[in-house]
Amino acid sequence: MLATWYIGAAALGVAAGFAIGGLFRLVVPDGTNYRYWNSVGQSVLVLIFGDEAHFWANYWKIISSTGRYVLRQLLALLVAFGPLVILMIVVAPWIWTYWNDGAAMVVLPESTGRVSESSAGTGPDRSMALQLQDGTSIPIPRDAGSFAICPSLNLSCLALQSVGFHTTVNPEATGADGRLIIVRATRNDWNPLWPYLNDPEFLFFASLSIVSVYAIFRPSQRKPAGESAHGVGGIDFILTDIAAGHANLMYKLGNFETRVYARRLAAAAPLNPVFISGLARSGTTILLEKLATLDGVATHRYRDFPFIMTPILWHRFLSVFGRRQDPIERPHKDRIQITRESPEAFEEPIWQFFFGRSLEPVSSDATVSPLMPGFREFYGEHVRKILYLRKGSRYVSKGNYNILRMRFLLDMFPDAFFLVPIRHPFTHVQSLVRQHELFSRYSENDPKVADYLRAVGHLEFGPQRMPLRFSDAGAEKSIEFWKAGNDFAGYAQQWSDVYGAVHGMLCANDKLAKRIRLVHFENLCRYPQREFAAILDFTCLSGPGVIPRLSAGIQPPARPDRFDTELFAASWGIVADVAGRFGYRPDPDDLNELGEANR
Repeated sequence: MLATWYIGAAALGVAAGFAIGGLFRLVVPDGTNYRYWNSVGQSVLVLIFGDEAHFWANYWKIISSTGRYVLRQLLALLVAFGPLVILMIVVAPWIWTYWNDGAAMVVLPESTGRVSESSAGTGPDRSMALQLQDGTSIPIPRDAGSFAICPSLNLSCLALQSVGFHTTVNPEATGADGRLIIVRATRNDWNPLWPYLNDPEFLFFASLSIVSVYAIFRPSQRKPAGESAHGVGGIDFILTDIAAGHANLMYKLGNFETRVYARRLAAAAPLNPVFISGLARSGTTILLEKLATLDGVATHRYRDFPFIMTPILWHRFLSVFGRRQDPIERPHKDRIQITRESPEAFEEPIWQFFFGRSLEPVSSDATVSPLMPGFREFYGEHVRKILYLRKGSRYVSKGNYNILRMRFLLDMFPDAFFLVPIRHPFTHVQSLVRQHELFSRYSENDPKVADYLRAVGHLEFGPQRMPLRFSDAGAEKSIEFWKAGNDFAGYAQQWSDVYGAVHGMLCANDKLAKRIRLVHFENLCRYPQREFAAILDFTCLSGPGVIPRLSAGIQPPARPDRFDTELFAASWGIVADVAGRFGYRPDPDDLNELGEANR
């Protein structure tokens, strides 16, 4: 019998908890709290760093939005708990009549007195009274399974009323010490809140509290659909805006960080750094991810952004306050899973700070940048910081725009190696066009995306797109094609410019040519073990039994549903000359093996 009561009380509590959570979230839907705190955070930043003339306007904006937020939360609590309160007032007395029927009545403290029942009448017609030690008799309503005598109408008395106690105020009965006297029906109750709650009440309120808190605060289980899933989070954007908008301050903090850690950085000398660089969508990411798994390799990671110039200080902060993240597919929708610990290209904000966003080649004699002096020292110390943070000895970097800077980098690091992925222009350009369309849609859904990509230094696709300027004529042609809506031809021109320049570097037969290895994307997908063996041999990277591990999971990208063969055929003339030098023919499905002759 008691088990039925216990199970029923717990089940009702669970049902009520979910109902409360559902009603609360009707008034405060998913994202309300997140949007409020993001808005407050941005307004606080404006107060600190913004125009002083708008200080009070922003101040009152915070006050008004906070007022609306608090009122909405209070309304949600009223809507959520109001029906429960009404039900408890109406239904609870009827339920406890059954629980109390036949139960023994006890008095607490026991020394206060005892309960007496009249012999006249039966069941609910019988009357009860509390007989105190001084002979005073206080009537108790028969339907009062819980009855309290209070010294005054204080908070304790009101709290007992809120959980269903019948109360009366009698200072003389409670005595000089003002103790509460409680008369309660008992069935050998065991819960820790007895006598204030009986066992079914305890189970009901405990299960209701746990479930309602979960139902109110649980994260949404709905998966955002399509491109809307890849907006920029408010906090991420705020931090990115701080780092990008106060780059001079970040630079000074970076130099301060260098001085603080100078002794430890001195031991982190870069040895044979490896720079992976090529036109976007050529296979740079998969090369970086695979090489990053080797012992001793140090790379940038997603966690390093946005405070790239102070990687050690930011790392220390995240070590205390950072959150663990489950792997997710990156926004490119190319099956590559990432976390905050995944390697990624994050050098570009440093290059942009010193050289701007012109995306022009940097010559080996560029001792002073056009915007800021001291690049070589700052960049060299930055590489040491990454080696120190990752406890590595070999720095491996992915930077698509470093293909403009290979001579400069070789001048800085004479023992550096360069891996340049190349891909058939048809599939390569098709992938670039698809990514541009994808990131343009992201930007339409969330205008912050373009600013975020610009701050990261990803200018390959999206509304912030810019061409690489190996030549002004080629870059201007790409821009003209893009303005005319011919993305395919614009990217074909970029492919021709980039890999035409690479071919020129390889044919120069100088020191740089000997430090470059071309990695054909098609060969990497078809013969991953052979290709990785050659890459490791070239870069002097190694490890026991690493080839099978590096090769695992390498496969050609999923072919898109549509191939614009006519458009590509019209654009083949743009790439034909350069493509032929690397062994590529118009039909990407009719490729012979691309071997060392085309390195």
